[in-house]
Amino acid sequence: MGKEWILDVLTDLKTFAASNDLPDLERQLEETRRIARAEITSLGETATRGFSGRDNVSQFNIGACRTR
Repeated sequence: MGKEWILDVLTDLKTFAASNDLPDLERQLEETRRIARAEITSLGETATRGFSGRDNVSQFNIGACRTR
């Protein structure tokens, strides 16, 4: 699925805005969804892959973080 899930979230938010008489928000979410789709499409196959070719999963070691 890659990054396409965000399009569903934006659609749900737009539906909420329409159902709750929030026309400005509805228009903005439609524009945001259009931009997101264009950007995801432009990424092509690299949308879900990092530079190493692996899935974009954080390699950050939380155990190495220490607070003082």
